[in-house]
Amino acid sequence: MEYQNTELGLNGPWRLFTPADGLPGYKFHDVAQDLEGYLWFAGHETGVVRYDGNEFHLFGAADGLRGSSALALQVDRSGRVWVATDLAVFCYDGTQFREIASIGGIQIIFVDRDERIWLGGYGQFGFLDAGQYRDLSGEYSRKFGLALVEDRDQCWGIAQDGTGTVWLGFEYLVGFDGERVIRADLPPAHSYYAVGADREGHVYAACGNVWKGDIKGFEIIPGGKALRRAQSDREGRMWFNGTPLLCYTGAAWKSPAAPEFSFSQITGICQDREGFIWCSSYEHGIACYDPHHIQLVNIEKKTWSATASSLVEDGQGDIWLATGKILRYNGGEMGALGAEQGLSIGNCVVLCTGAGGDIFVGGLGGVWRYDGEKFQALAADFSPQLV
Repeated sequence: MEYQNTELGLNGPWRLFTPADGLPGYKFHDVAQDLEGYLWFAGHETGVVRYDGNEFHLFGAADGLRGSSALALQVDRSGRVWVATDLAVFCYDGTQFREIASIGGIQIIFVDRDERIWLGGYGQFGFLDAGQYRDLSGEYSRKFGLALVEDRDQCWGIAQDGTGTVWLGFEYLVGFDGERVIRADLPPAHSYYAVGADREGHVYAACGNVWKGDIKGFEIIPGGKALRRAQSDREGRMWFNGTPLLCYTGAAWKSPAAPEFSFSQITGICQDREGFIWCSSYEHGIACYDPHHIQLVNIEKKTWSATASSLVEDGQGDIWLATGKILRYNGGEMGALGAEQGLSIGNCVVLCTGAGGDIFVGGLGGVWRYDGEKFQALAADFSPQLV
């Protein structure tokens, strides 16, 4: 039996890229994809690396860059690649990097909906607007009486919520609503907040716990934990660099298996145009994960038929199959449900999901509904047809 897990494949293949594949080193700070499909990586003490799907190309001083390490990458809506090194901020025009601002120590570059280029880093934050840099660090210090210190304070993420407010992750979650610097009513992080936003404009702030919200307020998401980065994908999921790599589907936390290696320091996350998830690491090089692979699931128990007459996916991303019996696959294990869950039915042949996420089962003996814990009988006389 084969199926396509459109929610999230938990056992998809990883590919690890190291110097043996042409990388200049193992340590990278960020990853982004440009409009032509090239992947860009910010290398620690190795410059900027571009990957065309076959080979890695290294950019350095001869291409207009200054600085020993590239710390951050971003691509704007015009396709320009922005790079921050330990010495300055640059923009790639297709042939050369042009220095835009002599500002060092920028860890995060973000492009807001007004095409302003936001910069956040060691003890500083602000934005470039029409080529002019507005430093907001002093305004923050004056308003909250807490100066950002270069060798202590770091920025671990920038995102914009649905109201247009831009949020930055320092020890506190700092915002700018277009007129003034504000601060979210969240406790100080034990390190720094990782920040990202989903497609609906909700901002996620993560450090030990994960909060979701906007300028109107934030609420905690149970079960969340994250460290360095938060990034959304096109399917609306949020990815976090926990230990291990974590994905929040909107209903549950998932963790793709990575048996060949483990990332203790994922520094950047990017989904490419084909849906692959790319991770830059400060220890292991670059890794690519396929979350939409076709997975072969073997039904090994002889008491289970390998012929499925019906298949549905529930709100948690689990796959349900009607094979005469009711089987549920959670991405790692296949299990049968029956009398222990209150089901008394013979030869189940049809499944469907309700608007509230309940699973409905039809077979010889009636129609049953599963509410997440138990089955309840709805009709005793039923001859199901596949529809």
